[in-house]
Amino acid sequence: MSSHTALVLPIVLAASMVSLPARPQTKAPLHATPQTKAPLPAWPKPTRTMHPWTRWWWPGSAVDRANIDRLLRAYRAAGLGGVEITPIYGVDGMKSREVRYLTPAWLDLLRFTIDRAASLDMGVDMPDGTGWPFGGSTVSKEELADSYRIHIIPWSDFPLSVYPVGEIQALTAVSSSGETLNLLDRIQPDGNIRGPRPQGDWRLYTLESARTDMRVKRAAPGGGGLCIDPFSKESVSGYLHHFDSALDSLPRGGLRAHFCDSFEYTAGWTRDLLAEFKRRRGYDLADHLPAFTRHASNDEIRRVRADYCETISDLLFDRFARYWTDWAHGHGSLSRYQAHGSPGNLLDLYAAADIPETETYGGVGDPRLNKFASSAAHVAGRRLCSSESCTWLGEHFQITLAKMRATLDRLFVSGINHIFYHGTDYSPSDAAWPGWLFYASTDVEPDQAIWRDLPALNAYATRCQSILQSGEPDNDILLYWPLHDLWQRRDVFGLTIEGDWLKLEPIGTTAQLLWNRGYAFDYVSDRQLQAANVEHDRIAMPGGRYRAIVVPPCDYMPETTLRRLLELARAGATVVFQKSVPGDVPGLYDLQRRRAQLTWDRLQFDTLVRAVRDRSSRPERQRVFIGEDLPAMLAAAHIRREPVADRHGAMLIRRRRPDGHDYFIANQGADPIDGWVDLADPALSAAIMDPMTGRIGVAALRGAPDHASVALQIAPGESVIVRTYDDRMVAGARWRYVQTAGEPAPLDGPWHVEFIEGGPVLPKPFDTTALGSWTQSGDPDAERFAGTARYRLAFDAPASTARSWLLDLGDVRESCRVRLNGKSLGTLIGPPYRVYAGTLKPAGNLLEVKVTNLSANRIRDLDRRGVRWRIFRDINFVDKDYRPFNATHWSVRDSGLLGPVHLIPVTAQPPEPSGGM
Repeated sequence: MSSHTALVLPIVLAASMVSLPARPQTKAPLHATPQTKAPLPAWPKPTRTMHPWTRWWWPGSAVDRANIDRLLRAYRAAGLGGVEITPIYGVDGMKSREVRYLTPAWLDLLRFTIDRAASLDMGVDMPDGTGWPFGGSTVSKEELADSYRIHIIPWSDFPLSVYPVGEIQALTAVSSSGETLNLLDRIQPDGNIRGPRPQGDWRLYTLESARTDMRVKRAAPGGGGLCIDPFSKESVSGYLHHFDSALDSLPRGGLRAHFCDSFEYTAGWTRDLLAEFKRRRGYDLADHLPAFTRHASNDEIRRVRADYCETISDLLFDRFARYWTDWAHGHGSLSRYQAHGSPGNLLDLYAAADIPETETYGGVGDPRLNKFASSAAHVAGRRLCSSESCTWLGEHFQITLAKMRATLDRLFVSGINHIFYHGTDYSPSDAAWPGWLFYASTDVEPDQAIWRDLPALNAYATRCQSILQSGEPDNDILLYWPLHDLWQRRDVFGLTIEGDWLKLEPIGTTAQLLWNRGYAFDYVSDRQLQAANVEHDRIAMPGGRYRAIVVPPCDYMPETTLRRLLELARAGATVVFQKSVPGDVPGLYDLQRRRAQLTWDRLQFDTLVRAVRDRSSRPERQRVFIGEDLPAMLAAAHIRREPVADRHGAMLIRRRRPDGHDYFIANQGADPIDGWVDLADPALSAAIMDPMTGRIGVAALRGAPDHASVALQIAPGESVIVRTYDDRMVAGARWRYVQTAGEPAPLDGPWHVEFIEGGPVLPKPFDTTALGSWTQSGDPDAERFAGTARYRLAFDAPASTARSWLLDLGDVRESCRVRLNGKSLGTLIGPPYRVYAGTLKPAGNLLEVKVTNLSANRIRDLDRRGVRWRIFRDINFVDKDYRPFNATHWSVRDSGLLGPVHLIPVTAQPPEPSGGM
């Protein structure tokens, strides 16, 4: 038996297995050329980027060298590859330890951290500021984030002495008949309007710049102050300039990347917005203040608001996202950027950074939203796309490794390949348990119980990311994002990661349809489409090649975008309009000319469709499709899809290598995937790679190469990587497919239970024949314990002719390490808790299961005893609903090995490969 087959079973199986279908009697045709052999693939040597990283909160920046060194070594030993340092508010009683932000002492600690991390092969990122968003003591009131106010008053109410005249940016008089007068240059120092007042009924619209007085949230000592104006180049550049000397004192490139968190400014204006609006949109917003305040026709209101949104988006892109990235490059670092929450074009903003970053908030995440960041990365050719992961995944101290893995899997299939946990607190060695904590974290802390088995999750994520960071994206469809439709039809300003704005748009429905049907897609923006070209019938973008562009149902499209689609179609690209070609342009500027251009190009698309239909005597491949039935049009355009998506809960992503493809397939459904799975791409051979255990084997394949199907067994909650080869036969140990061969045999005990690690104290050991929660053992210390207990059982092999066994542990709370006869079978972090045990001794087998629970029961005990552990300033500590945290009402959470435990006789022989095998 090879070293591969001796490892842990990578796929947790259902109790009743479905037999794999019999292989066909006839083989698919092989390639005519001699087949070369390829060895089994190996996992890439992990780099620091392939490991998960974490956001490292520095409370009060009360850090010291000894604890920095101790914690970085602990993080590296657990499998983390880097930290993002974010200083925040401090801890009660620790002011004497605090180091003010950007002082020489603080920079010295940062240099030490960078050097120590590098010696451990770890990276360091950092935001440009403390807390969030960008701001601090260096921001003056002139650089402060801006908003606006509009007053509507009768002309007779002047003078304007009650208003801050110096802040008025527009003063427009509007008559009852709709005539407008711009009066800004007629305002006198006393607030009166110079010159005669026209006859009739006139109302005055005053537009004032209104400083927001927004301050940095959760700021660290020395980092508090006003927030910048992200739409002002002067504000952004002036703010970043204050970091130049500090960064120059660090090793160049010592900071891997500068980070910007999601958009949480209350700003929606900037001092020169009116001038920029006129320059970019071609008309004066001051002439349309009634529409801006919804005192006009619905059509004018929508068009003016859409033009305002586009202008704000342009300013954020030009003056912040691109400028900040260029500034980071000037200091030898990359930019890592969360564009969501902003009022701008998310795809363009994400793509302006070196590492676009999404996040999950309050749940496992919606792949349709997370794909905005990965799409920007794929289309723009960015190798990495990161995620702030597991934020508020559940209540503090109740988040399991299994739930974290489910979140990571959904991110991986969304195109994310660089995980950041949210997050980990610096906590000194003399801090009482549970240590220093951040109010919104998943508490990935050495002091927390889940830390013991976190290395298994980190190793899993590292193997996944080692594959997902290699090769190239292999998505087939560019799904056009009709953002102008949203701006034109909805009053939506900030596009948040947890909002419903996408669900309410037709593109959300189209994206879900493509996802459910197994069509691989990336979103694309108007700006990005301008960079598209056609090469050999493929749409070539800076980051990849696509087979088709799909335009979801939308009413508005810039005429420049439709013209580019027409040019691409004429060059041989496949363009699919779901429902119809958009019939109108957005915005108000130069409306008639742009409408005429759009109408002309719509006619050209109709001509292209008719031309194909009319050439029945000389059939021509159809390149343009217009209709309601999107799947039928994609099938007619020969756009491939992955049939495994038809299985409920199956999710996948495909990447391309020079010699084949890599499929990451996760099963988040309730039923196992057990049988032959068709692949969209031809394959001559394939290997299965299990990222949980590292085991690799040759897959059973049939129908190769043109109609390849691979045999898979993936239990709910599990995942595999399938690596296919176009023209090589992979050779090595075959993948172990396990099927039940008899009735399960119970392992009833007696079990010896001994508590080996954790606190507040180690409960007394006990023996039992009836497995259950250790909180029910009768020992009060066991009820409040958080940590690890070792379960031991000596047993004889069941009476059976079976030579191989599957160990089913039943219910485990929450993770465990398993050993049989002194040999490790692996770490199990989520249900179903099953592992391949192999052969047994006839008698005297020894099973050891080390079970680790969560910290919830220990926290409950602290709160019930009134122990003051919430010692943090600012927001202190809140629950997931942002109410004061209180665990006194929690029920005791089941912990330990609950069972029942069974041994299941199995066969472990692969089905005979067929096709090209």
